[in-house]
Order: sequence, then structure tokens, then C-alpha cells
Amino acid sequence: MNIKLKDRTICMMNYDELYEFMKVFKLHNKNSSIVNPSIITYNNGDIYKGELCQTNNLFRHGYGEIIYANGDVFATKWNQDIANENGVYVYANGTYIYGNWTNGILNNKTNSIIKFINNDVYKGHIYNNMIYGIGTYIHADGETYTGEFINGLKSGYGNTFYANGYIYIGYWFNDIFNGYGTLYTHDKIYSGLWCDGIQQENGTIISII
Repeated sequence: MNIKLKDRTICMMNYDELYEFMKVFKLHNKNSSIVNPSIITYNNGDIYKGELCQTNNLFRHGYGEIIYANGDVFATKWNQDIANENGVYVYANGTYIYGNWTNGILNNKTNSIIKFINNDVYKGHIYNNMIYGIGTYIHADGETYTGEFINGLKSGYGNTFYANGYIYIGYWFNDIFNGYGTLYTHDKIYSGLWCDGIQQENGTIISII
């Protein structure tokens, strides 16, 4: 049965068909019953496959996946049309995010995972849809930073293991050495205060024999 509304068309799916579809991406309670399975086609080209509110078919409610017209795909648990659970968001370019959405906003005090199109990977905290807090960023070339982030940038205390074997342990601001830190190279140790990536005159340099 199809229901045509102002901005969408609702098609009630066959129960068995939707149950098999949902088993592919369902994130919790895989054995729970599925309520009011439907497909919604929106006038803007978005398509939703999943559960609807029992009392108001206008709302996505329960487990479901929305395929956006731009090619992005978002699978999560919905509450009155708003994402409110663990979910997976896959961008059309291949970047994906696994995390927890609260009232439609990605906020994770536990580890989220982002895999970027260039094969960089982030594991850690996200606040208000941004990398923010404690986490680990692993570059595709093997460079690894573990520490604090603010608005997606290394800011605060952390350590980096570079692909060339160098190691930096200390403070950052806006992705640059800022504050006290120590840089280990193959033949020297640079230790002291840094400003915008430059070691200040009161620092020390120790040669490694």
C-alpha cells in the first residue's frame, strides 16, 4: 500500500523483506521485532527504509537507513524522526563514521571511528559533530598521534610517532608544536618550549652518540 503525502510517498514493505534488509546493518537488538516496516521516498530524492512510528507514519522511529540523494547513507536508530543511537554514516566519497548520535548530533564520550577517503583513521571522542577530546589519529603513511584535539586539530598534550622514526611528546596548538615538548630525531633530542613549531632559545639540544 502506498500513501502519498505532500513531500513523500510511503510504501509499506513486506515484513520478511524488511527484516532481511535490516539484518545487514542493524546495530543492536538484532533479534527484536520490527514494527511498521516501510519505505519512504521523499520529493528531494532521499529514500528511507526502516521502521516508522506506530501512531504517526510521518516519523522515522526505530531502526532504519536513509539513502540521501547525494549518495550518502545513514543507518541508525531513530526517535521521532531524529537519530538517537549508535549509527554508521557513509559518505558518497567512501569516508565513514561509526559513532553515537544524540538528538541528531554526533556526540561520543567513548570511541568513535572515522575512516577517511585517503585511508587515514581516527578513533576517539567526538563532540558536536567535531573531533574533540582524546583520540588517536593514524595517517595512511603510518604516522600516529595520540592525545588531545580541539575542533579537529591537535591542541593540548599528545605524542606523535612519525613515519620517518621521529617522535614528538609535548603540547600542541592548532596542529603545531606549541608549549613544552621534546622532539626525538635520529641523532638529537630537542627539548624545551616551542612556538609555532620553532624551538625557543631557552631549550636544550642533546646529541645522541
